[in-house]
Amino acid sequence: MVLIVVLRLFHIIGGAVWIGAVVVGVFFIEPAADTLGPSGRPFVLELLRRRLTDVMGVAATSAVLAGGALYWIDSGGVSAAWITSSSGLTFTVGGIAGLTAYVIAAIVLKPAFDRRATRREDASVSPGLVRRWSLIQVGLLVLALAAMSVGRYV
Repeated sequence: MVLIVVLRLFHIIGGAVWIGAVVVGVFFIEPAADTLGPSGRPFVLELLRRRLTDVMGVAATSAVLAGGALYWIDSGGVSAAWITSSSGLTFTVGGIAGLTAYVIAAIVLKPAFDRRATRREDASVSPGLVRRWSLIQVGLLVLALAAMSVGRYV
């Protein structure tokens, strides 16, 4: 029982920090910095230098690892009977959405932000590409959050 409580704490707190930071960044910080043009760049660079993406990575990794462990425990070692139940399907969809968002962050977004933080002008980092992947990540995280919120009750 203690293990479940600890895993749920890591999963929920990690997920809350992760999705909260992503939503604030995508819908508030990035548009505000874009509106300010060149004068917004120092603010964004300072956030990146303060390792915002590293903190988000730790939160995301915590949520994913704890979620994976909870999935394993709840499913009884990934049994087909549990996975095909209403709750199992809901948690599976949420888990796949969360894992996909994690992969997008690790493979596309974090490297792009790291390049932005270490170079004054980086033509290899397309703002449009980052924006598209960021919006996809937000959608996946909202789907994961919704599934995790109701999974036990469907």
